[in-house]
Amino acid sequence: MLIYRILFLIVAIVDFIIALEIYRKNEEHSRKVGHAMCFAMSTTLFYLFAISSKDYFWNSVFSSLYFISIDFILVFLLRFVLEFTKFQIKIEKTHPLYYIDFIIAGMDTFVLILNPFKEIALSYYPVKVLGVTVYKYTTFALYRCHLLFCYILLALILSILVRKCMVTPVFYIGKYLYIAASIGLVVLLNIFYLIGERYFVLDISVLFYSISAFLIYVSVFYYSTRKLLNSTRGLLMENIGWAIAFFDFENALIDCNQKMVEIFPEFGKKKGEIDFQTFAKKQNLPKLTSGDRMFEWKHICAGEEHIFNCEYTCLKARHEENIGKMLVMRDITYTKDSVTGLDLSPGLYRYMENHKEELLVYPIQLLVVNVNSLGVINNALGHEKGNYVMMNTVDVMRKVLGDTTYLARMDDGSVIAV
Repeated sequence: MLIYRILFLIVAIVDFIIALEIYRKNEEHSRKVGHAMCFAMSTTLFYLFAISSKDYFWNSVFSSLYFISIDFILVFLLRFVLEFTKFQIKIEKTHPLYYIDFIIAGMDTFVLILNPFKEIALSYYPVKVLGVTVYKYTTFALYRCHLLFCYILLALILSILVRKCMVTPVFYIGKYLYIAASIGLVVLLNIFYLIGERYFVLDISVLFYSISAFLIYVSVFYYSTRKLLNSTRGLLMENIGWAIAFFDFENALIDCNQKMVEIFPEFGKKKGEIDFQTFAKKQNLPKLTSGDRMFEWKHICAGEEHIFNCEYTCLKARHEENIGKMLVMRDITYTKDSVTGLDLSPGLYRYMENHKEELLVYPIQLLVVNVNSLGVINNALGHEKGNYVMMNTVDVMRKVLGDTTYLARMDDGSVIAV
């Protein structure tokens, strides 16, 4: 019996510590999990007091209190799940039906508080276990109503979570699935206990509610959140459209996305084994330095020369300590101006390279058009007005020169026609 009491006490202490941790987060839905953890703690403590009490009356009092606590664990878990899944309730908060779970829990509380004085829900009988007297109970109709209420709450919680899983993309389903699995596990353990109740010395099902609240805490605030965050970061790296690589303080490759592997296939094969300073020298890349740096770099990809805008960025921890580097490479070979839709200077150079035989036929005609005081227009009237002027300029050039003329926008805002 001493081992059981120590176990229940440890569980109660753990529940209390977790509840404090949850309250520190100070979030609306997390507070409901905190309330559930507090009632899980009280459930465990009241059951501990009940099995420790030799007096029939006090055993009945503490047993009623832990049954009441179970009601409110499930009520707050239901409220948490409703908020966490953003389940739409069409009943207004001012309507009494909105608080039907609290109302029924209150009625059950009244019955269970009255039970020690007039046994209307359940009665107790002593049983000798390992030389110690404990009390088992005989149930009546009102106690069965208590059980029905608890199972209805569990069913509602699980059905809401299952429904949410069915309409949620697979990428995000984990944070709901873990909670459903946690509660489902508790239901299975409870059923297992009820089936084999006669083989257990004590009512260990009281611990299952603490397990449920704890698993939900882990799922919501640690496992699913961190897993989702890591998945989102990975998804962002792969879909951002840039080649990205991370190096540690010793210049060893830590991680990179698929676009970087497409440029440097070695990164995919020998991750963690590549010294970037040595590799950079072979590829005519600048060395990693202690500061940030931007540069352009040309590279042959699939037999075609590409131009990359590259940037080294220092990764810093607390106290401004350098812990590594990030390399970002943007392929600007075919980059177009977002305002006019024309090629920028790299596109012009590529056009001239691809058409050099035609351009060697003299005479060559080049036309450069510059909007006077474009910077003044941007500063005085705003960039929208400046963009409008540039678009009108390109439209006029198209009408005069025709669609077959190649146009490109230069870095200084000029438009060149070839």
